[in-house]
Amino acid sequence: MGFTRPGTATLVTLGLIVTAATALPVTAQSKRALEVDDLFGIKRVGSPQISPDGEWVAYTVTTTSLEDEKSTTRIWMVPSVGGDPLPMTGEGASASNPRWSPDGKYLSFTASRNEGKNQVWALDRRGGEASQLTDVEQGISGYV
Repeated sequence: MGFTRPGTATLVTLGLIVTAATALPVTAQSKRALEVDDLFGIKRVGSPQISPDGEWVAYTVTTTSLEDEKSTTRIWMVPSVGGDPLPMTGEGASASNPRWSPDGKYLSFTASRNEGKNQVWALDRRGGEASQLTDVEQGISGYV
């Protein structure tokens, strides 16, 4: 019986499990009722995107700050076989809609930076600063 490459659903599930396992430390605590502050501590994971070679899963993590009264979404990626998640976008500004370039070298996303409208940006997945790809006056809500 030979090894078969895992399917897309398996890779996405694996990526989300790894993310959840590394993002939420488990501690032994006594049971208590859920409080409002607890809800602001929950991170929402979404928008999984598998790289063309199947080696990486890019996804978003949204956190909410009660003090700042706002939510922020960042893009992360994790190896599809498991490992440490890597932040692809910085703190303080939201980014969403991650998409891989056909060759898997770049990760594009939407973000509004420098007080501007939402635009499409591209980032070399190996590191570096993102480059703005669009300059649409009304902003971008989605792209393909």
